[in-house]
Parts: sequence; structure tokens; C-alpha cells
Amino acid sequence: MATQINIKGIYFLSSSQEVSIIGTIQQGLFSYPSEIVTDHSGLNLVMNHLQQLNPEMDVYGLLESLHNGATHFYEMSTAVLENTQIETAFLSAAKPYRELRA
Repeated sequence: MATQINIKGIYFLSSSQEVSIIGTIQQGLFSYPSEIVTDHSGLNLVMNHLQQLNPEMDVYGLLESLHNGATHFYEMSTAVLENTQIETAFLSAAKPYRELRA
């Protein structure tokens, strides 16, 4: 069975190349909270995939920006999305990612 992540939120700084994807990893019968760290290419893949899974919503419109001077902090909660589960292999096809177990 493929490893999947049920995405709860996405967070990143405009001044950083790292993007944090928070969610629950599911591997067969096991599930655990985790964080996947990827780059902006991975972010684009995830956002496009979430948009395909939720065509009735404007996924990009869910990104909220907070700024402090020259730095912007972006966050997105997926609570309003019906489908938030994607295969982790989808991300690794573009570029390797790091998984941090919570």
C-alpha cells in the first residue's frame, strides 16, 4: 500500500526555500503525525494536486500572508477542503524531501 499524507496545513517564509507540510502520514494500518519539508517546486506540485482534488474551491486563495518588514510568513489550513490526502511518492518524484516525525 502506498504511503500517503493527509495534509492539515502548509507553512513557509518568503525568505526561505523550505516549505513545511504538516499532516498525518498513513502507511497501511499505521498513522502518525508528521512534517514534510520540501521546496517551492514541491509546494507547487502539492497546491496543483490539491486544486485538482478540490475543483470547487480556490486552493490558492486559502494561502494567508502575514508580514513583518521585508519577510512574509505564509500559512494555509486545509480544514475547509474535502480532499487533502496525497501520496508521498508524488512529492519525491520531483525532488527528495525530508520527513520529520512529530
